[in-house]
Order: sequence, then C-alpha cells, then structure tokens
Amino acid sequence: MNEWEEKEQTPFMVIHDLSKIFHCRLRQSAEESGLNESYRHILFHLAHQDGVTQLALAKMTRLKPPTVSVTLQKMQEEGYVERKRDEEDLRNTRVFITEKGRAFNEEAKSLVESLDAAAIAGFNQAEIQQLMAMLVRIRENLVPKEWDLSKKHRPWHHTNHGGME
Repeated sequence: MNEWEEKEQTPFMVIHDLSKIFHCRLRQSAEESGLNESYRHILFHLAHQDGVTQLALAKMTRLKPPTVSVTLQKMQEEGYVERKRDEEDLRNTRVFITEKGRAFNEEAKSLVESLDAAAIAGFNQAEIQQLMAMLVRIRENLVPKEWDLSKKHRPWHHTNHGGME
C-alpha cells in the first residue's frame, strides 16, 4: 500500500479489511480441516446458550429463520444438534448441541484461537490490552447502553462473545 492510500483510510476501513481477511482465512482453515463453515456460527452460539428456540438462534446469528431451519435439519441429521418441542409452549422448538457438536465447536474454536494468535504475533501484553480497550470503546460508541438490543427494529444482534456475531 502506498503512503497516499494509508492516509486516506479511516479506522473503520482498516477494521473492515481485517474482518474480511480474518473471515476468509477462517473459512480456508475450516475447509482444510473438513469443518463445515456454515455450522460453525450456529454451534458457537449454542455452545454459549444451549436450548434456545430456533427463532432466538436466527436472531443471534442474524440469519433468516428458514435458513436456520434448513441448516439445523442438516445438522440434526449429521448428529451435531437435537431439536425438541418446548414442553411449555409446543409452538416452539428448542435446539440443543450434542457431544459431536461440542467437539466440532472446540475444533472450530481452536482454529479461531490460532488465527487470533497469528494476528497479534509480535504484540506485547500491554499493546494487546490497549488495542482491546480501544476496540471495546468503539463497540460501546456504536452500541449505546440505552438501546434495547432485543427489540425487533434492530437489524443485528450484539453479543459479548467476540463482538458482533
């Protein structure tokens, strides 16, 4: 990159670039390991909040409910999740991660951790803490505390499991 291009970039241009690069590398690593990339995101959320409804899972992943339903059907057939009718409200189906799903999630988590380590190689602990503090402040600036993130008019869902998921 030449000096002019660097001067023209904003922090969010660099963050966007990093996000795209990170996800591309993650997708490549997942493919090389034989992990189905489309399952990773759903299993990540189930590992943190097991037994949620399909609709809640769609909101958490920012995927359309029909997409989640079709993916969950495949995941259930392959033994990664179980779907059960909610005993208190039979209209809802709850999704549970299986041991096979947990093992998949741990392998995917390992890929993310190794990519994270590669990304911050050469940074000392103080630099990492400073970077994290700045990124958290940026997230807080974009997601004010007074916003009710569960309301339907919010097109995205914010988590504390690594930011926007």
